[in-house]
Amino acid sequence: GLCSTAGGQCIARRTRELPPTSAMATTDMLSRSPKDGLSILSGWPQSRYPSHPAPPTSAGAARADTFEFLQRASPAVGARAADAAHSSAGSCRAVDHLFKCPICLEVMEETSRTPCDHMFCMVCISEAVKEKPVCPICATATTKMQLRMCTDLDQLIQHRSAACIADRLRAYTSVAELCSSDVTELLDIVKRESKKEGEKPRMGGEDEEAHEDTVHFLLLVKQEKLKQMKKLQRELQAINSDLQLLTGCKEADVQLGKRTIDSVGGEGEVVQNKRRRIARHLPDLDTAYSELREDDMDYFSGIVSSVAKYTQLRPVASIRYDDILRQSSTIISSIQFSGDQECFATAGVNCKIKIFNFGSVVHDQVDASVHTNGVYTHFPMQELNSRSKISCLSWNPDVLQQLASTDADGVVTLWDAHVGESIRTFHEHSQRAWSVDFSGHGDRGLFATGSDDCTVKMWSPSSARSVHTLECKANVCAVKFNPYQPHYVAFGCADRLVHYYDLRNPSMPMFMLKDHKKAVSYVDFFPNGELMSSSTDSTLKLWDIDSAVQDHRIRTFAGHKNVRNFVGMSAASRDFVVCGSEDDRLYVYHKELARPVATHSFSSQSPKERGSQSPFITSVCWRKKHSNTIIGANSNGIVNILELV
Repeated sequence: GLCSTAGGQCIARRTRELPPTSAMATTDMLSRSPKDGLSILSGWPQSRYPSHPAPPTSAGAARADTFEFLQRASPAVGARAADAAHSSAGSCRAVDHLFKCPICLEVMEETSRTPCDHMFCMVCISEAVKEKPVCPICATATTKMQLRMCTDLDQLIQHRSAACIADRLRAYTSVAELCSSDVTELLDIVKRESKKEGEKPRMGGEDEEAHEDTVHFLLLVKQEKLKQMKKLQRELQAINSDLQLLTGCKEADVQLGKRTIDSVGGEGEVVQNKRRRIARHLPDLDTAYSELREDDMDYFSGIVSSVAKYTQLRPVASIRYDDILRQSSTIISSIQFSGDQECFATAGVNCKIKIFNFGSVVHDQVDASVHTNGVYTHFPMQELNSRSKISCLSWNPDVLQQLASTDADGVVTLWDAHVGESIRTFHEHSQRAWSVDFSGHGDRGLFATGSDDCTVKMWSPSSARSVHTLECKANVCAVKFNPYQPHYVAFGCADRLVHYYDLRNPSMPMFMLKDHKKAVSYVDFFPNGELMSSSTDSTLKLWDIDSAVQDHRIRTFAGHKNVRNFVGMSAASRDFVVCGSEDDRLYVYHKELARPVATHSFSSQSPKERGSQSPFITSVCWRKKHSNTIIGANSNGIVNILELV
């Protein structure tokens, strides 16, 4: 019953060709059941396959020949093996025929063996013997208690797609051929290959390319992290060195934390507040420390002290700019201190310049003002009338009573503040003049103006016409002389650039500073060759104008809001800068820190009226000789004198 008639003829023919010993062994084996014959073969080594010839021994040749004829003896088995060998599916599909359950025809799960050595799924054979206690294949009596689990075979089924065993499995024609030793051997191969490959999945084509790209990325990241680690180690060494210098502790004591943070500076609410302020600006201070520790540790200590000391703007005095009857517009476009810092002038869209005595406003509010709803409307010591809306003011530092203004008609006016009259007017600008600034270097009152007609003009009080003109390709919004270096002037334009000129060679700019995203609305100077610019892109930028490198940018400051209006910007004689914002607040920055150190809101003094535009800051000015004093104004006509504390 093992094979058909044709198969029997083949067996007989093949048996006659075998040596006598082999023929006897074969005859003995064939006298048993097919299962017994295959069980005998399952114990033979791998060399029994035709594709792997056995050594030239009689026993090896016999086993190989017998296996070959058994393959030929069953046409069904031979066809299955051929299909598996020529399958275009993956390794897994190519060997699945070995592990199909005869009942459900799916790959076996929880493989179980019957007493007659047939394999089934545990669920399938359990249900089958429950209905009829015999093997579904050979009808051998079988009960559920006689079923045995094949855990090794289950593991082999799980790894059947592994390349290291897939080819070996294709040579088998039935799962019955796999004895326990075969399964163990193949599982050992899988374990060795997995350990060798590190469980690396096989890839190809685009997957392999993506894998190589990922490996390259990880190597780059590792290299970068190693660089960062080395940098951090150097920084930690520097910090320990500075701690040892400042605290007197040994490096070991610092590392072990014997001198804790709480032990530095004592206790108390004042000390705790300082620590909170320093912690709030820790990222910026860390950056400043890295940049400055080698060059000027004392300067860095001053920065930390400033951050810990100055945290708010304290109101000193408040005045209302509009008249008592509220009949004129309240927008203040410019505030400027006189050369001796004793007076300040304000001007705006009501076509008036009002000059106030600083001491009277601060100390004599009741005597020199009218009290209205908690805000004083002060009477100015002098008032000048213009024919058009005033854009900007500038005092002559060499002549205390002289100031200049620009207006919406492009007219430039020189005023005598003492007598309250204009000295001279200039009409060369064809469009609105936005900015004016005096040189202040003993140049006999030389001053510059910038206009929407894309020109910057230089003027002298003694000349009826401009003494020089700088051409630009965009509207000029702000112009400023360098107060620390004579003959240099900077102006910001709608082309998003800051243009920097040497007036001794005005044919072309020395350089142009490029980084703002929108128009540059204000420029101002710090000592040590630094320039600050403001833009309607809601940023301030600090530039090193003495640097020889092409990129002069040092730092960008953000936190305020400025996308539409001129909100004012003024640099102190030391390291602070103040600017306005469209959220009706003043913002104070330290030039070494990117975030504001203090803010002040005008909103409580100027609530928004229904249907009107939200109030915003319109102008600011720092009192240079007393650099902790600021004057700011908003679009509702509220002027606040504030002190940085």
